[in-house]
Amino acid sequence: MFEVDGKPHVYVLAEGRAKRTEVITGLEGDARVEIVSGLAAADIVVTGGGAGITEGMPLKSANDKPRTAAETTAAEPLG
Repeated sequence: MFEVDGKPHVYVLAEGRAKRTEVITGLEGDARVEIVSGLAAADIVVTGGGAGITEGMPLKSANDKPRTAAETTAAEPLG
């Protein structure tokens, strides 16, 4: 997660490219942040790459079957 103009964003994988998406956060812990709005159930959140990811950058999942936002729980990291 990163901020643009003071608002939290994540990158999602959309048609093989990174798409910057504004989100609304809820509870925050040491290594986890609850996303309460801004993601669709089918969105695949980019969790690796850090500052090297840019808008529109071609990407592919490192996993055979990436988990969507709907397939994770608050206790599980996306990936």
